[in-house]
This record gives sequence, structure tokens and C-alpha cells, in this order.
Amino acid sequence: MRGPDGREWAVRREWLKRAPRWPSRRKKQRDPDPVDGVHEAAGCVGEFLIDIPALAIVGLFVLAIVLAFLFVWPAVVFLVDLLVLLLLAAWGVALRTIFKRPWRVFATTDGPPSQTFESHVVGWSASLRERNRLADDITTGRL
Repeated sequence: MRGPDGREWAVRREWLKRAPRWPSRRKKQRDPDPVDGVHEAAGCVGEFLIDIPALAIVGLFVLAIVLAFLFVWPAVVFLVDLLVLLLLAAWGVALRTIFKRPWRVFATTDGPPSQTFESHVVGWSASLRERNRLADDITTGRL
């Protein structure tokens, strides 16, 4: 949002005191093996006497499994992950409200000059009202 003086403001309610640090998943570099993937070609090629309809059925079966693995399985995993995230978020809000942990509501601008206004409010509804009050104060120029 923009204040009457032209500065851009961000008004937020803080969920965590600090940003979560995720574990690093860097892969270690391996020296490539010069003969990795090289196989003897002698004896690998042979004549296959397979019926064409049987080959087509096997090919369709393999194609169906590959398509299910590529499209259906990731969709199921995504939906399960989304459900878990929504349940964790609802659980977190409920616990924060039950144990009356204050929400940090703050408004910041990069300036010039840079400013930050902060308040701690108990309750979900009260934090929404405080966020809206801070936004109104910024747009009307009271802050």
C-alpha cells in the first residue's frame, strides 16, 4: 500500500519469530567413472521372434504404467502434501489461539526514511483488526 507521502508500505501479521531454516540438500560431487555405463556390445543384439499383437499389448501395458507413474502418482502425492500442510496450518492457528500467544503485527517501509511500526496482539480477530487499523493509519497519514 502507498502512504500519502508516496512511500510504499507493507503491513503484515507475523507467523513465526524467525524464518525457518531448511536443511541443506547439496549433493556431493563424485569423480565420474570413465567406464561407467559402457557395456560390451558383443552378444547384446539378437533376433527376436515375437508376435506383433503380443508386443503391442506389452507396449500398451508399459505405456499405461509409465503414464500412471508420471501423472497420477505425482498428483496423489501433491494432494496428500497439500492436505498435510492445511492440517498443520489449522493446528498451528488453533494452538496459537488456545495458548494466547501474541501475534506480531507490523508495518515497514524501505523509505526514505525507513520506518517500522510494531504491535503485539493476542487473538486472530484482534490481529486482523490491528492490521487493518495500521493500514488505515498509513493511508490517512496518521503514521
